[in-house]
Amino acid sequence: MENSTGLLSGDEECYDLFSDLIDPVISKVHQIDEMKTLRSEINFNWKEIKGGNFYGANVLSCTLSTSRNIQGYRMIPGCALAELLDVGHVVVNTLKAVEGKETV
Repeated sequence: MENSTGLLSGDEECYDLFSDLIDPVISKVHQIDEMKTLRSEINFNWKEIKGGNFYGANVLSCTLSTSRNIQGYRMIPGCALAELLDVGHVVVNTLKAVEGKETV
């Protein structure tokens, strides 16, 4: 039988408020020794990509998947419909700003 663990946070502030609960779970599930010093080295700002050629034979397809929320918005369990619609507009406007060729 497979074990599973899950925690549900209402917004980004929960990660600070409930870090005594959340950090050990994340540490155990992802086998991370020290949560307090954990920082991503990946720059997710697509506007800062220099010299990348994303056209032609370099890219066959692109898939977008999200599992986090947008800073300043509550996560799905705590969102009202109006807030979800606002998040949708933020995502659509961000994707429209990405330059490239659209194919179907």
